[in-house]
Formats: sequence, C-alpha cells, structure tokens
Amino acid sequence: MKYFLIAGEPSGDLHGSGLISALKDLDPDAQFRGMGGDMMIKAGLHADAHIAEFSIMGFVEVLGNIFRLRRLMNDLIQAVDDFQPDRIILIDYGGFNLRFAKRMHQKSRQVDYYILPKVWAWNEKRVRKIKRYVHKGYVIFPFEEDYFRQHGVDATYVGNPVVAQNEAVGKANGPVDMNEHQIVLLPGSRRQEIKRILPVLLELPHSFKNYTFKLALREASDLVPSDLPSNVEVVYGHTHQVIRESVCAIATSGTVNLETALWNVPQIVVYKANALSYWIGRMVVKIKYISPVNLILNRGLIAERIQSSCNAITLKHDLEQLLDPQIRQEIQHGYRELKSMLTNRNASIFTAKKILEHKE
Repeated sequence: MKYFLIAGEPSGDLHGSGLISALKDLDPDAQFRGMGGDMMIKAGLHADAHIAEFSIMGFVEVLGNIFRLRRLMNDLIQAVDDFQPDRIILIDYGGFNLRFAKRMHQKSRQVDYYILPKVWAWNEKRVRKIKRYVHKGYVIFPFEEDYFRQHGVDATYVGNPVVAQNEAVGKANGPVDMNEHQIVLLPGSRRQEIKRILPVLLELPHSFKNYTFKLALREASDLVPSDLPSNVEVVYGHTHQVIRESVCAIATSGTVNLETALWNVPQIVVYKANALSYWIGRMVVKIKYISPVNLILNRGLIAERIQSSCNAITLKHDLEQLLDPQIRQEIQHGYRELKSMLTNRNASIFTAKKILEHKE
C-alpha cells in the first residue's frame, strides 16, 4: 500500500520513523511519501518537504511564516493528488496538520492522526475539528483516550513511543556507568530554542567547576560559541548515550523530558519563547505543567523554569538542590510511578496494526 505521512517537528520525525519501520514490517511492499526529517527519510520516506525548513514554534513565528506555510500546504496537497495514497497519516504538528486534515476532508479522503494535538492544554475548540476531520486518532498519554472519547473522537491509547525507543537504545548500546560528576545540557533541537536557552545554560559551568558539562546537540550549530568554559564538552549526535551516563540533566521542555525520566536521570526543565508568543500563550494555555513528566503524573515532580524564571541564578539554585542525593532519590521514586502508568507495548507496532485494521 501507499502511505502519505506529515510530521513537522523533530519529535514527530522520531515517532514517524518508528511508525514507518513498523508499517514496512507488516506491509513489505509499502511506499512512503510526505513530509518528515532525516530519521523518517532513513526509514524509507520519499520527502516532498523537510522539517528543517518548517519546524516553527510560537504564535508570532508562525505568523511570520504564514506564506511559506501556505505554499507548503498547497505543495503537499498536490503531492497527495500525484501519489494517490491508500492511507494518509498525520503526526502531531497540530496547527498545520489540522488544516491539512480539513483539506483532505473536503476531498473526501480519510486521515489517521498519530499523536493527536494537545487540545486539552489549549484551544479546546479544536477538538470539534478533530471530531469532524479525523477518521481515527491515536494518543500517547494515558489520560487522553478518555478525554477525546468524551468529546466524540474515535481515539485509542497506543502507549508512548518513547518507552520502546528507550528500550531499543539500551539494547543496542548496553549498560552504562553513571558519572557522578557529569551533567548534561539539552538546549533543544530547534534553532530558536537553542538561541534563547543556550546562553543561560552556559552560565552554569562557571559555578560548578568540579563537574563536567556535556552539551548535547543533534548536529553542529553556529550558535555554539567558540569560547566555551573549560569544563564544557560539546557532543553531537549521541544525546541518548550522554543522558544515560549523566548524574542529572537540564533539558528544554519536550519529548526529551520523558526520555530522561525513563532513563532515571533527575532533571530540570527549561523553556523560553518569544516574549509576545509567551504572553499570548499565557492567555490561552490551561495546563499547570509543560513537561510530559509532570503532565502524566499531574504534579510538579521536576522543576520547570519558564521564561523569566529561566535564568542563571534560579537554575544555579535548582542545580545545587538536584545534586543532593536525597533530592535525586525522591525524583527517581516519582519516575518509578511514572513508568508504572505507561504501558510497555510498542506504540509504533500497535499503531501500525490499528491503521492496517480499518478500511476506508
């Protein structure tokens, strides 16, 4: 069969690559087109567009790229018309993908949606669009299935793909020894994230001379200064390994928080946005927490430092606390509760089977 997929963010690229691999195992003659990143391309996607050009976050940033996104929409619709896929699978990237789902609905094409937009966090009225334009939804947080079903959406909790991905990394690389004097800095994968957060993170090594800081990035970046503190080492492309061997982490909000928790590494979560985007977000976001760890547990297990509180003074105090063995043990106890709430099923395989089960 032919599959058309759209992911627009690094986490979607990761989860999309797992889904492509699972679909190929079940459907050896499968063909894949759409939008993704390097991981989806490596898994077998023929990319009509690359996420590197369109991984945009923030209200103001989206407005500034509105014409580019409109052209992208038209290009991908044309690609669907040319490819004539048997299945259309959207992955997260809610602002764009819900509009794409509407266009497919207008063309009488059904769509499956893997990792439904977090409308329970903000802009809840979009759940009506999901109900109308999405044929079948697949969710990765345990509480989401009930939420969406109560709103009339055919949604299934498939497990969280990070669980299987972490297990695969562990099997491939074997056990690691934790370095009690190594701290990992995770400033994110988007350029705008790195630009805002990295300067703050790089102030910390000066206050912790007895620790080595590993700055973990997916790829080389011109945003990394040449005059780094002497106890900072930049590591490209080995993020998982560096996290696993570190005593603790400071990480940008996102999927990496869940990965870090499942590897039992205590962490601080940081986030900075464009000032206007943050102000707009404050007006519409309804949730108390931004990290998936705290969201799933529904309590503030790990510290979240957002916008003005994401500063060197506050983070220095947080890090001093996190280096206390008793504090780390308390967080790791919470991690055990988190793991018990997540199913051990392979989300990619489970979702691929569900997609193949239903008929258009």
